[in-house]
Amino acid sequence: MKFFKNKKIIFLFFFIFFFVVLLIGYNEVNDGSDIYKSKYHIKNYIPKNLKKFLKGTIFIHATFKQKENEIKKLEDLVKQKDYIIIQKDNRLDILYDKFVKKKFFEIEKIEFKNFTDREILEIEPLKLKLKIYQNDLLFDGKNLGALSSGYLADFNNDIVISSGYQFFYFNINDLEKDKFTANKISSNLRNLLNNSDFEKVQKNIKKNPPDREISKAGFGIKDIAIIDDNLYLSYTNLLTDECYNTSILVAKYNNKFLKFEKFFEPNECVKKNNEYGLFTPYIAGGRIIDFNSNEILFSTGTFNYRDHAQNKENVFGKILSINKKNKDYKIISMGHRNPQGLFFDKSKNVLVSTEHGPMGGDEVNINNNLAGDIENFGWPISSYGGHYKYHIANKKAPLHKSHSEYGFIEPIHFFTPSIGISEVIKIPSNFNKNFTNDFFVTSLGQDVREGDMSIHHFRFDDSYEKILELNQIKINERIRDIIYVERINKVLVWLETSGSLGLISNDTKN
Repeated sequence: MKFFKNKKIIFLFFFIFFFVVLLIGYNEVNDGSDIYKSKYHIKNYIPKNLKKFLKGTIFIHATFKQKENEIKKLEDLVKQKDYIIIQKDNRLDILYDKFVKKKFFEIEKIEFKNFTDREILEIEPLKLKLKIYQNDLLFDGKNLGALSSGYLADFNNDIVISSGYQFFYFNINDLEKDKFTANKISSNLRNLLNNSDFEKVQKNIKKNPPDREISKAGFGIKDIAIIDDNLYLSYTNLLTDECYNTSILVAKYNNKFLKFEKFFEPNECVKKNNEYGLFTPYIAGGRIIDFNSNEILFSTGTFNYRDHAQNKENVFGKILSINKKNKDYKIISMGHRNPQGLFFDKSKNVLVSTEHGPMGGDEVNINNNLAGDIENFGWPISSYGGHYKYHIANKKAPLHKSHSEYGFIEPIHFFTPSIGISEVIKIPSNFNKNFTNDFFVTSLGQDVREGDMSIHHFRFDDSYEKILELNQIKINERIRDIIYVERINKVLVWLETSGSLGLISNDTKN
């Protein structure tokens, strides 16, 4: 009798246990009825680890079912043509497309709100703080992982943002606030663009829902820079039918209206369908910086027509100096794939550049021979990256794992795997008294563990021959552009994953 009594107790125990488990599982994998939506809900008294275990084992089928229902709801919304879906922070967000359509190309102002202040890294003795200003109106990312891409410039008290085909500005003192408005700067830009791909992107984004591949096309603005009182803009230029180069427009800076005119338009171009068999629009370079009183520096890419980088008779895969008045140019360096960052150290007469490698091999390069012969950095003969599987290696592009053995300049540093390298700027000792020859190099990409979505802090020796210190500052956002603003002694970055403006300050007591 005692044996049967014990069996009943055991049976009753397991019955109650599975009944409780059933209630937990039902509630956890379903929205449940209203009676479950109270503070007395059983799930509130169950440890999170147990709930996670049950959802992943006993109730895994119901969990999958719930996910399928969620996906179906999202797909139904898209079919109704009322919503678009974007991926952000590893989750699906829904944006009301009627709002986007109404605002996208007719925005008169954008509002920035302080999203968060956070410490991003302590580099002894440096401690950085990041303030993030979010906006909800710009949706024109160049990459599938970017909500909105943008370029930054400053002039007197104006901070200028170029995003898509639009320009905005705000007063530098607004960065002291938690909320401010950036006003639109009108321009004649669209009237000057003879590029069907530009229009294709614009029309596509107005579709409901848009084709994200077209929306993220490689054609577009590549950089802006305000030098003296002129705003220079580089862009993918359709020179002739299906034939492209990277060109520059210029306008006298005015925060009411920018009247652009052609400044530099090479007569060479790369055809979409060419004998080389490759064409990639985003391998276009386009960075613009000041050089001296008479010239600017300008980087160009190869559009993946790799042979051009070793040909002195064209402008592709080069860094050029361009006369501000007569537009004459000369080649400063060659053998580049896609130079994305430029900084000229006037005190040392040294040029620091960054460029995208292929699959791996992003480079930081030093050119301290600007007055001598044309320096050659080796692409596509030498590279510490490799060919993508759909690109066939050949004798013209062997990608040797040495530069110096083949007569080329070695990068002072390279990243394999690639970090999606972008801009480079020098950070003065005003920012931190311990800085001597310190630089921030930004990155795009998707994987912060590989060095992507970060700022890389370099300290070079005085002669730019050695790296004395290298740190990764993890931001967890693709960084399209970065500028140092002397008047406030802070760094501004455009965080394109979320389409935000970042303000970096040194929180260390100098």
